[in-house]
Amino acid sequence: MSMKNRYVKVVATVAFAGLCGVHFLSPVAAQQKAAATTPAKSVTIKAIATVPAAKSQPVVAEGEAVGRELTPLEKEMLTATDRLVSAFNESSVEKLLDTFLPEGELIDEEGNLHAGHEEIKTLATTYFEKFPATKTQATLESVRQVGDLVFTDGSRVVSSADGRSFSALRFAAVWKKTESGYRLVSLRDFSDAQPLTPHEALKSLEWIAGEWVNEGSDARVELAFRWSDDENFILGEITVRRGDTLVARSSQRIGYDAARGIVRSWTFDSDGGFGASEWEPGDNGWVLQSAATGPDGAQASATMSIIPVNEDRFTIRVSNRVSEGREETDYEYTVVRKPPAVRK
Repeated sequence: MSMKNRYVKVVATVAFAGLCGVHFLSPVAAQQKAAATTPAKSVTIKAIATVPAAKSQPVVAEGEAVGRELTPLEKEMLTATDRLVSAFNESSVEKLLDTFLPEGELIDEEGNLHAGHEEIKTLATTYFEKFPATKTQATLESVRQVGDLVFTDGSRVVSSADGRSFSALRFAAVWKKTESGYRLVSLRDFSDAQPLTPHEALKSLEWIAGEWVNEGSDARVELAFRWSDDENFILGEITVRRGDTLVARSSQRIGYDAARGIVRSWTFDSDGGFGASEWEPGDNGWVLQSAATGPDGAQASATMSIIPVNEDRFTIRVSNRVSEGREETDYEYTVVRKPPAVRK
């Protein structure tokens, strides 16, 4: 089997949508098992430290009810936080500023202070221009009152406009009641995000689910991807044919290496060969460092750049190809999504 056919099988992924640079409500607090799309309720309560109770209520599992009637203060904080989230989801600078006191402050996850409406306005305007149509959701985890201030802590998830990528960070907010409701004194993001679950780490790749094809002059490559039953891996089946002749069949598993914080994939060929790749985000997509072992023990390696064109097409560029110590020619090909079958 040629090196070209062997490396045709390592596919998938999409460029990170950014969600970095300007940091207003940006990649927000890790919310375990949170979907990358905006739910029906944009603000929920996962666990609450009640006021004026001396001890916090026990943490409840995600998706379960808090198990008691919310206090009036908790309800007000849900309402206030929902106004903030709604302003973000509408990309409304005016509504966003209305959630802050005139002297309020916003501190991004890098520790940069944006004090007062003018500085927050500049930050928000830049963010919404750079990342239009991003969406966020929030989970409150504690509410406590000290004097005339209310402190809330929780997590937020921001998803890109196309829903393919998302980020999460912790947040802490300080609120003060005014004649028109609670307004923010301070809002701060923290970069010490909780570890992602394997499913969360692979959410940006779920677009690949479905059937794909690359039809070249020498072979036709068909690819089919789906979530594993536990949704912690993405599974792929790759078939290579020349005319009606089956040339090769491979199985692939894409997973998340939590120890190294990277996406990895493993490919197993029907002839007994196998390969592995490490994925890193690049300027226009992903860069995979791939290595393969043939059924006869032959060793090969290559660098793959996966560049998305649109939701139904992506380009793969293969370079730095080495087979048994010999350099091989670079090449490029395009993979397209199969159209739906025509019903008779």
